[in-house]
Amino acid sequence: MALDNSTAQYVFKTLYSDGFDPKSLVRKKPLLQWCEHKTDFTSARGMEIPAPYVNPQGIGATNAAASSNEVSGKGVTFLLPQRSVYGFGAINGSVVRNAVNGNDDSQFINAMEREVDGATESIAVELHQRMYGTNTGIRAYLSGTAAITTTTWTFANVEDVQFFEPGMKVVLVNPATGAARVGSAVTVTSVDPDAGTMVCSGNPNSFTSAAAGDGIARDSMVGADLDGLSAWCPTTVSGSDSFLGVNRSVYRSRLAGVYSDISNDPIRSGFIKAIAKAEQQVGTMFDADSPFFIHPKNLAQIMQSVEQAKIVHQELDDKFGIGLKAVKIMDWTFVRDAMCPVNTAYLVGEDAFIRASCGSQPKLDDSGGNEFFMNFRTGVLEFVLVHDGNCGSPAPYNILRCSLPTTAL
Repeated sequence: MALDNSTAQYVFKTLYSDGFDPKSLVRKKPLLQWCEHKTDFTSARGMEIPAPYVNPQGIGATNAAASSNEVSGKGVTFLLPQRSVYGFGAINGSVVRNAVNGNDDSQFINAMEREVDGATESIAVELHQRMYGTNTGIRAYLSGTAAITTTTWTFANVEDVQFFEPGMKVVLVNPATGAARVGSAVTVTSVDPDAGTMVCSGNPNSFTSAAAGDGIARDSMVGADLDGLSAWCPTTVSGSDSFLGVNRSVYRSRLAGVYSDISNDPIRSGFIKAIAKAEQQVGTMFDADSPFFIHPKNLAQIMQSVEQAKIVHQELDDKFGIGLKAVKIMDWTFVRDAMCPVNTAYLVGEDAFIRASCGSQPKLDDSGGNEFFMNFRTGVLEFVLVHDGNCGSPAPYNILRCSLPTTAL
């Protein structure tokens, strides 16, 4: 067959006649699998999420008292901005030419399937990881004692090394302001998962005012990343807070979730304390039976602190009907997730957090009329995956964030 753009469209539609399988996108990505996927985010203006501002008043011992106590609805809403995540993929021109001249159509088909599946997995992993973050794009932090004049960058947490890949372009972020440090992006050249370091094409000091403890983000994502759990349930909320148009300081636990610092408590008694705090602050609306999402190392801490007989492996129902593997320890349910920040756990209510996108995404961008195009300057057949949307919480009060004791594993 003649391998041109129209043939590429045909092969893609044959291989993926029903589009991407949503189950394959979320499988082995626990938070992505747990959260509902809404496909009605179709306005660049943003998506309005009503804020649970006040309980209905209008209650009294008499009609007159109830009437006089009535408070009209405030109509306060979070305006969730639509943010885009793109992923590029390419099939080398030599594959196309060899398939044409060697009459080996299967070579092209295999290359397309491999490249499309790989790019799809990459963008799904990116979405999953960023669902824990903030729009600052910070993926990790420089060690507080890190040298900033060497091209070997040392992470504050060795576990964060998994969020970086050779070839990735990164920048530094001022953690106090969330703004990118002035300077050109540098490229990751190698990663050492044991040492918790990566080597880059430039040192941190190439960014203006770089300092130990700075955040590290993908180039171009600073201020444009997803509004993940760390944003919806921060560790602190000030009186001047303004998150997506809402001042959450008027009722922190109702509008910004519950935060409990149990880092200095024995880990099991710490969870007892955190749940009690959430139930005391939120009341009957808090779903204490929802699962905690937790880093594998922190889950191992808990499992090592109890007898094996008290550990029950189970499977939770999820939004995609796959079955989410969990561990029941005493009264708490835990889901291990390597993308969860180490030494942090999030209890996420069943309908407390969503991923929203413009239609069923991620998908191949065909806004130009074709999903594939031959770039003759580079000699490759290219395609673009896109996700237009964001993450949001219709019920922030059903999110509990815990700072855990530092793992020694």
